[in-house]
Amino acid sequence: MLQLLLIVSANAKAPLANSTLNNQAKIEYFDTGAGFFNTLLSNTVKVIVQPIEKVLIAPPLTIYRASGSFASLPFIVTNSGNVASTYALTFSNTSGDNYDLTGLTLYRDSNGNGNIDPNEPILGYGGTVNLPVGQSANFVLQGLVDATVPPRQTSLVNITATSQAQGATQTI
Repeated sequence: MLQLLLIVSANAKAPLANSTLNNQAKIEYFDTGAGFFNTLLSNTVKVIVQPIEKVLIAPPLTIYRASGSFASLPFIVTNSGNVASTYALTFSNTSGDNYDLTGLTLYRDSNGNGNIDPNEPILGYGGTVNLPVGQSANFVLQGLVDATVPPRQTSLVNITATSQAQGATQTI
């Protein structure tokens, strides 16, 4: 009995936009009538990779905060497409919860520590970030838990990133 174990690890990235991919088939065979090996090549096919915008927001969060305190929600936006892209960031309280955070404010977390530090820029609703292929940017969305909110209540917030050219979107 023959056993074959094949382990394949794939970590391929998509080719960059406007890259050219060439492909040509090759066949080698033995011509028994002529008594020699022969090689045939097909026509070369050229494919130009089109730009595709994608976005990834991570991670979805669950945090616990006391009444009257600020809730800070750190997250990362990554350009997972094959072309540099500009993303608009929006955020909102959602329905189906017990209360809304007030004063939602989005900060660019320049040092990626998950906290709002002095002099970190505020992005307004719909503020944009430019990201090269494969690059990420860190942010913190902050809102106030009203002092009248009783314990063990839930507030739901959506954060959305939308690419400006093709409208690629993700919401957490």
